[in-house]
Amino acid sequence: MTRASDSSYLSKSTTPILVEITRAAQSIQTDVASIQTVQIGNAPIDLTSFVATSSGSSVSLRANDERICTVTGHVLTLLELGTCSFTASQDGTDNFEPASEVVVTLTVIPKVEPIIVPEKPKTENATIAKNQLKAPTVPATVTTSRILKFTMKTSSGTPLTVSASGSCKVSKVTKVITTRVKVKGKMALKKSTLQTGWSLSFPKRGKCRATFRSSGNQYFFPLAVTKQIRVK
Repeated sequence: MTRASDSSYLSKSTTPILVEITRAAQSIQTDVASIQTVQIGNAPIDLTSFVATSSGSSVSLRANDERICTVTGHVLTLLELGTCSFTASQDGTDNFEPASEVVVTLTVIPKVEPIIVPEKPKTENATIAKNQLKAPTVPATVTTSRILKFTMKTSSGTPLTVSASGSCKVSKVTKVITTRVKVKGKMALKKSTLQTGWSLSFPKRGKCRATFRSSGNQYFFPLAVTKQIRVK
């Protein structure tokens, strides 16, 4: 640009100034200490609050082994026991350079299965449910004319069995209870659980050994509790 000369000013040329603007660096930050060990069977995990960039740009996530876990958007779903890992990346923006990828590793463990039973039943026909104890409350001593009746279930819905030896025998009746399960706010799936009732009788004097057992499955540990009862 040149200004024309006149009686007061001399003509003068302007020199352009070149300014190089570079993109700033950014990094991916993770805060997964609270979910480094997760139980199979848990609800999907929203990772939005656990993985972010220093620039505030959105992060892309991908699962490294989809046999163990999958990532859809920012939601992590656990499929099998083992090591779940996913990679976080940010490809850069107009103002920020791409961030270095970060690999996050989680350990998927079995879900511990408690047995749900009540406190001491008030009657012999009490329903065993709700309170967490190791086994049904049964008397230490019974007579041969006595019959104990009860029902039991596990919090996971896995079947429970009762076996007896010695001076007692057990009878079992099983029925299927079907309930509807909500999936993403919709009543979509049916869940069937087994409800089993038992009758424990004592035909002769001696010692009775009753064992309450859950075989478990791929998500839950097996459990077994044994009670000793004296029959007189």
